[in-house]
Amino acid sequence: MQPINGNPSKSESTRSGVKRLMRFVKPALILLVFGAVVWRIWSMYADIQTQSEAGVSLSIKPQWGVSAAITYLLGTAFFGLFWHSLLGDAGLSRPLGVALRAYYVGTLGKYIPDKALVVILRGGLINPPAGQRWRTALTVVYETFSMMAVGAVIGLICLFWVEPQRKLWLLIALGTSIALLAFLTPPVFRRIAQTVSIPFGRKNEDVTPALRYHTLARGVVLMLFGWLMLGTSLAGVIFGLGGSIEEASGLARILGTVALATSAGFLVLFMPSGLAVREYIIIELLAPQIGLATAVAASVLLRVIWTLSEILAAVVFYRGPVRGLIANPNEVVTSGMVADNESSKDRTRC
Repeated sequence: MQPINGNPSKSESTRSGVKRLMRFVKPALILLVFGAVVWRIWSMYADIQTQSEAGVSLSIKPQWGVSAAITYLLGTAFFGLFWHSLLGDAGLSRPLGVALRAYYVGTLGKYIPDKALVVILRGGLINPPAGQRWRTALTVVYETFSMMAVGAVIGLICLFWVEPQRKLWLLIALGTSIALLAFLTPPVFRRIAQTVSIPFGRKNEDVTPALRYHTLARGVVLMLFGWLMLGTSLAGVIFGLGGSIEEASGLARILGTVALATSAGFLVLFMPSGLAVREYIIIELLAPQIGLATAVAASVLLRVIWTLSEILAAVVFYRGPVRGLIANPNEVVTSGMVADNESSKDRTRC
């Protein structure tokens, strides 16, 4: 008689076969998406060249580049503040400096496909107790999905306001919003977290953070300010290229573009930091208003400025003067750990 569970060796063989297949599928998808965007830009090359010959500037003024970098880092600080609140709800309270240090350094993990390194880097710098590592990882996931969900909704509202006739992009914005909002409410997220924790041997453990609606409400306000700063960053790049708010139909269009482009790029998990996806959406949404050459230049320069800003911030927080303001991060993290664990038991969930 065959075992009830079937042939274990066959099951292992199937899993290993899937893993081998994914090793080829994932790079193929990355090349496919990247190639599609490159082809699209190349097909626009004649128009770009015409606009360049007509005197359209493709180089950014330094002061606007610096302004775009500063506003971007200020915007990400608002998202870091929300994550700091989530750590408190999870019984993992840390000084703000420790949380921001982990946040900025961990941001570099998004440049690895699947973005899992973000969780590893942040969790390592927060240094939670062994029994709290899974809960720490869940706060990272929740903060990220909340940030992108708010961004998708902002993109949908702004796009509907300034350009309601673009039905396809409105559907993309709506689909992105629905996909991300599904994770946002604390009860739904807890259910999902409990389900995905079972394969890791945590079926009977209390692994989910004690998420609260008032924390989420405060987080939405923080994230609105964060996205406003990111929209201001893109506006700075456009100004630096010689564009203007009038040409881009106001800050609402720019804000909606950067929010939707970033959120949709996040959903394409196999693309590091939404590479090519974000640029494609920025070009498609802004080109009719500011010109194709300026839109292409803005999308590329925004990527460069944001990446360099993230690297600089990570270095400063990890090794630079800011590290000294946190005292000894390892000592700060471990102090009060017992109190955190005890207080988390008394928290009631919404």
